[in-house]
Amino acid sequence: MSKWIKAHKLQFGLGVLVIGAFMVLVAMIFSTAASVSAAPLPQREPPSNETCLFCHQDQELSVEIGGQSLSLFIDGDRFSESVHATEEIACADCHSNIRSFPHPEVTASSPRDFSLEMYPSCQQCHGEQYQKVLDSVH
Repeated sequence: MSKWIKAHKLQFGLGVLVIGAFMVLVAMIFSTAASVSAAPLPQREPPSNETCLFCHQDQELSVEIGGQSLSLFIDGDRFSESVHATEEIACADCHSNIRSFPHPEVTASSPRDFSLEMYPSCQQCHGEQYQKVLDSVH
């Protein structure tokens, strides 16, 4: 075998070079694909309710905020019967910061703080109720 390698040094060297280049190319493709899939997937259009419910109908879906678990489960049947669904209000109409996956990191220190951070989005459609709650003991 070593006589064959000595006799065909040039072909052997080119073969090793081609195989090495191919392996580097494959490694670059896989490393690029891995980094792209880890980045948020931007969307031009807001996600549809069906897109949101695909994950949020999972009864186990939750996030831990300040050591407390907050359920992110939405009952799709109850939602479809709600005034929001019958008025064709999209999830992203209120949750306007959700345009990609993974979603933005939760910065609230507790579920109560999270609720307070989200509450102003209700003001868009429920201005009168929003003001009454601000002026109440609640």
